[in-house]
Amino acid sequence: MKLVRQDKITFLISTLEAPELYSSFLTNEFVHHDKFLVTPSIDRIFKRVGVLNRSEQNQGKILTEYIPVNKHRFLRNALTEFSKDYCIAINPLCHKCSLELICDYYNKKNNWLE
Repeated sequence: MKLVRQDKITFLISTLEAPELYSSFLTNEFVHHDKFLVTPSIDRIFKRVGVLNRSEQNQGKILTEYIPVNKHRFLRNALTEFSKDYCIAINPLCHKCSLELICDYYNKKNNWLE
């Protein structure tokens, strides 16, 4: 069963658009119907934050349905940088992260219970 947290997608977009983070990536992107491209680093963020279940395999297709089409490029670019700056694969910088309030990984919730 797929479960997508639309509220967390909205929070991600609004937080990452902040001037102190990645507002420089904002573009006036045209509306399109392309599939949202998910790299391993973007997949890691969506699963850690709890947008998607850790076992989900069809991320691109699912996220295409839920991410506003005019935010695809912004979100892809911002999350790629975010994965380098904070949500690193090993030893992420959770204590510096602006998503700690909603992050399942940081809060050890849902799929991240030990």
